[in-house]
Amino acid sequence: MALGDTKSEIPPSDKFVARCGFNSFDFVPSEGRSGGLWLLWKNVITSSFSLTVVSKHRNYLACICNDFKANYKFYYVFVYAPAHENLKSIFWDEFSTFVKSLPLPVVVMGDLNELQQTLFPLLIWGLNSLGVKRKRGMIIFMN
Repeated sequence: MALGDTKSEIPPSDKFVARCGFNSFDFVPSEGRSGGLWLLWKNVITSSFSLTVVSKHRNYLACICNDFKANYKFYYVFVYAPAHENLKSIFWDEFSTFVKSLPLPVVVMGDLNELQQTLFPLLIWGLNSLGVKRKRGMIIFMN
């Protein structure tokens, strides 16, 4: 289970993690009242699936996932992108470099802080109706 924008500078308690049905977690602390990521999972020795956190950044947690039955590995990256306009392009540039460095398929999920501002207008008015300033961030990353 992934929780974003927790606004928590401390990790979840072991009791909270157990009550949610999990026995493992990792987190990225918030910066003041912004951000914060919690990732909770069930780590079972006899399981055919494993998850290992391999990278942490103030805006994401990256894990390598291994499905032993399907003999398939991939990266799962849980993102809480910056909400402030001046930090977005810096984040997406850094994030793009990071993702391109990964040697396996990547699944990106989370609060990208682009949906309302970037994708929703795309669905209604189309890319050509947006100003040049809007043609960046996640859209550039996806291309």
